[in-house]
Amino acid sequence: MEASFEEFGGEDGAVLPSTLANVEALFLELAAIYGARFADMWRNTDVAHVKRVWGRALSGFRMGEVRQGLLRCQRKSWPPTLPEFLLLCRAEPDYESLFVEAQLQAWRRASGEDVWEEPAIFWAAYAFGFFELKMASWQTAKVRWPRIVDEKRDKAAVLPPVPKAMPALPDAGVTFSGREQARLHLAGLKVLLRKGCPPDGAAEGCDAVA
Repeated sequence: MEASFEEFGGEDGAVLPSTLANVEALFLELAAIYGARFADMWRNTDVAHVKRVWGRALSGFRMGEVRQGLLRCQRKSWPPTLPEFLLLCRAEPDYESLFVEAQLQAWRRASGEDVWEEPAIFWAAYAFGFFELKMASWQTAKVRWPRIVDEKRDKAAVLPPVPKAMPALPDAGVTFSGREQARLHLAGLKVLLRKGCPPDGAAEGCDAVA
């Protein structure tokens, strides 16, 4: 008796082992959802080779992501191709939103008020360079930033936690310059707008910009 995909599972955050058994179990689940339509996709193809290609493509995906892909298949009338299934598992990241959020937290880190929801984004910001991140525009960062984010997310399981900020104590009377304060405020406004929040943050899940 063939095993179901769930029997090869584990914690949602665990990386899916790229084994033939896992791919066969995944195909069994897809066949249960789509019946003959799924089998018809592979007619006149080398199914063993198809499974190897799927296994390589899914290498690095997490169990929770693959489960999400299967759940979304239940609302689709036709079985997905490999590229379609990968998108069902893991939607294309909104790199610009991640950049804007990281830029805001980079400004806040100087005062020890930064909050990083995802350690991989902190380490992406660190690799990009905090000073460069604070000064950059999306247009100048949009080639390099996604590459760094992908690299850090691929290594998320082995990344150290976000270190506690050690804000420098300013000399008496020294404060943010007007330009720095304006940049911080603008970064905060961008985050609110990307989240669909009003500028004053007066909505659930939104924080006003200081």
